[in-house]
Amino acid sequence: MNRETWDEIMRDGAYSQELDWLAVDNKGQLGIFTAILNAPIPNNVKLTFENYMDLGRRIESSPKTTSAIVVTSEKGNFADWIGYAEKGFFAYDFQDVHRSDKKNQYDLIARPVRPMKIDDFNLPLLLLGNLVKIDCDFSDGDININKVN
Repeated sequence: MNRETWDEIMRDGAYSQELDWLAVDNKGQLGIFTAILNAPIPNNVKLTFENYMDLGRRIESSPKTTSAIVVTSEKGNFADWIGYAEKGFFAYDFQDVHRSDKKNQYDLIARPVRPMKIDDFNLPLLLLGNLVKIDCDFSDGDININKVN
């Protein structure tokens, strides 16, 4: 993602671009959320382009540490979400963009067999402020959008 795309998403929402963001739950487990179209994007994600890109590089360079379990009953190519789960992240997608009957939630697509915890990710203090804290347990599944705003 370049700065121009970032500025467009911050101004207009993630209409034409996917935007992945990182969150932590009450157990310290990490989840990656994929936003597109009118999906809600929490304010912590929008703090700075540089921090967002740094988090993205750290996620991308994380090694596979576990197996993934696909939990969605939806149809589609879920390779990206499986890849995240194999790195220890719970992997969510805003599936409402494909539905006529909206559920107002981020759907859990894949989960790790052994979840990564925030302490395992070794984030510098500067990046911890960009993490979204969600009052839930990612192991419970789908997340209502009211919890992420």
